Amino acid sequence: MNVEQVISTKLRKQHEIERAEHISSGKLSASQLAKPLLEQVLKIIGVPEAPVSDYSLRLFERGNQVEAWVVEQLYEDGKTKTQVEIDYKGVIGFVDLLIGGVPYEVKSVKGSQWKWLQKEGIRWSHKLQAGLYGLALEAEQAQVVYVCADDFRIMQCALIVADIKPEIEKIMGEVKQALKSATLPEFKPREDWHAKPEYGEKYSSYGEWLQLPTDLAMEKLKRDYPNSYKRLIKLSGGK
Repeated sequence: MNVEQVISTKLRKQHEIERAEHISSGKLSASQLAKPLLEQVLKIIGVPEAPVSDYSLRLFERGNQVEAWVVEQLYEDGKTKTQVEIDYKGVIGFVDLLIGGVPYEVKSVKGSQWKWLQKEGIRWSHKLQAGLYGLALEAEQAQVVYVCADDFRIMQCALIVADIKPEIEKIMGEVKQALKSATLPEFKPREDWHAKPEYGEKYSSYGEWLQLPTDLAMEKLKRDYPNSYKRLIKLSGGK
């Protein structure tokens, strides 16, 4: 038996089943708030994402295991709610843990990221996500719990929701305006690392779109993804 091949095949099969069964909400999600505007719009209108690599599938699987372990440790029947669905002005998401009215977002990270987190604190993308949960739940604080996938080290960071609210509202406004324009926006990084070549090559779900000028991107959308094109026009208020 080739263990590597068996595991890769099983993970790939399960991923494909989940993708086939998933029904897109057609809404911006909390976990997507830090993504570049172009990617946010493409996802909302239903343009398929690039295939996920075997490495990423394993990373997701490990992250799920670690996060599930933390939730299990903190869960108390009747006091803790898990995977709480929220909606804040049309932006949706699922809160990992809700304890005493405070949302907790659990993040699995690699050991190589740990020193950076100790120095810098909560990543901006995680501030946006946890902050959105806090706004939806009308909580003053939100908590981000980092777990090192190597050895289960824990780092807990508190976030004042009001501090991040203006940035969340600004992004939501940009997405709304982009959809109203009925035109795909040009690619602009939201974070510094989005501007690096490897972002489009390895990490972006829409790498092939990032360097296209607007006119060519619209041609590609209309030609290759007519249903998504129609959705963009419909969301703009057109017919």
